[in-house]
Amino acid sequence: MRKTPQALVVFAAGALGDLQTKGPVTHGRFRRLHLSEIVYTAGALPLNIRSEEANQLAAEVAIITGETKTDAVIQSLKERLDRLRLQQEARAVKQESRRDQLDRIALRCAARPILDQRRADEICGYDANGLPC
Repeated sequence: MRKTPQALVVFAAGALGDLQTKGPVTHGRFRRLHLSEIVYTAGALPLNIRSEEANQLAAEVAIITGETKTDAVIQSLKERLDRLRLQQEARAVKQESRRDQLDRIALRCAARPILDQRRADEICGYDANGLPC
């Protein structure tokens, strides 16, 4: 039987925010939490990006659109996710269409009449020992 790994969680209980646990946690105490004890709720882990470039890009988009930086980042991520999903769908359709094309080619080849009744090695010119004739 495989055991679920445990995480050592070090925190002040009041600093949990939206992160909740199923068991009791007291202030100033540390205890080992099993991963199954941690319950994530909406907004449990805020995104904290420490990148000057990301900050500048978000600020520029926010100024142009009149949104907050947070709204600009959310909208950008939604748009990128939409594009990625469309790319995945297009790849799946393209792969399916290739399969359909190969199936059509195989059926077309199988339907062609056999014009030469000789075996393949006879057509290539090999004798019974596999040597060229």
